[in-house]
Amino acid sequence: MPRFIHLADLHIGTGFPHLEGQKRKNRQNDLLNALTRVADFALEEENRIDALWIVGDLFDCLNPEEALVDRVIDQFVRLAEGGKESFIVPGSHDPSVYPDSVYRIRTFPGCTLLNSPNMGEPVERIYHDVPFYFYGMEYHPILTKKPYDEFKAKNLPGFHVALIHGSLKVAVPWKADDTYMPLSPKGLGASGMNYLALGHYHNCSRYKVGNIDAVYPGTLEGLNFEEKGDRFLVIAEMEKGKDNKIIKHLWNKKNINKLKIDLLRDNIEEVRDIINYLRSYADKNLLMDVVITGPSEFTIDAGYIEKLLDNFFFYLKIHDESDFISSETVAGVSRERSVRGLFTRKILNHLDKIQDKNSREAQLLKDALKMTLPHLMVGESDEV
Repeated sequence: MPRFIHLADLHIGTGFPHLEGQKRKNRQNDLLNALTRVADFALEEENRIDALWIVGDLFDCLNPEEALVDRVIDQFVRLAEGGKESFIVPGSHDPSVYPDSVYRIRTFPGCTLLNSPNMGEPVERIYHDVPFYFYGMEYHPILTKKPYDEFKAKNLPGFHVALIHGSLKVAVPWKADDTYMPLSPKGLGASGMNYLALGHYHNCSRYKVGNIDAVYPGTLEGLNFEEKGDRFLVIAEMEKGKDNKIIKHLWNKKNINKLKIDLLRDNIEEVRDIINYLRSYADKNLLMDVVITGPSEFTIDAGYIEKLLDNFFFYLKIHDESDFISSETVAGVSRERSVRGLFTRKILNHLDKIQDKNSREAQLLKDALKMTLPHLMVGESDEV
């Protein structure tokens, strides 16, 4: 039975702005290696892959570095030499409509580019004696016509597959501008397709529009802290008279996690407790985003903890949102007839006059007290 790899949103070349130096390069290589492993998988005879679909945002920009493109093309050469064709739809990050687009400048061996501004005539291929018709379109700011989801499958025997980098309406409220091609379930459900290969949403998900499978494969590696959890290589297996079979293979080499530490709930009484708590999650393939909340009787130096635990994680970021201002420590200092007491009272009095306690001004005052008071707490304080 025909089996296809469904990819989208690889975003090869993304900058990973939260990372620096070698870690940024390592993470960028993770994306390239994810594609290399896809090619390895497709070329393994036992996996029985017939072709690959790449539904938008193969690259993170329309004109990536030449050396980067060379490494990607190497994989398509391997696939082509192994008899595996790839179908590519440009996305919102790597559009082909501009003269300097990588798809206009470079040749991708073994790849069929589906970049018509509107859903036109399909490309026909035969797999296991079964005809397949592949429809694809790319958003063009002038030529693409609304609505984007009222195309129809041709009245031809075989399987009909539409490849679209767009935004399926799956939640309320919902809004997507034209660049991301808003798609309605009603329109797609009436298309007569056998499979809707989608791209743009970064989490792996499968929907039913009418009786048609609409599938987002998601990213192969999480690109930011909203893409935590497992990432998958998605295989679509299609057989006449049977429901489509969607197979997911765990694919990401690094994991992303978001952790919330509540100082009260988690019985954190000092900085050492935070350090020990985080060490219990230690994993050099983990990117961890930590938010610390709750009332605190001690100050937290997030940068110090990040540096101390740097070798325990691939990346660690700590956001200190704990409430030090309301602590007994601050209340006690504010009653002192001392320099630090005077400083603390001035900060607290200024805070009382600010109506919006979440404003930037209020946050700056809170941060000033958090950062300064520990230094003023060293030794005895002279009375004033």
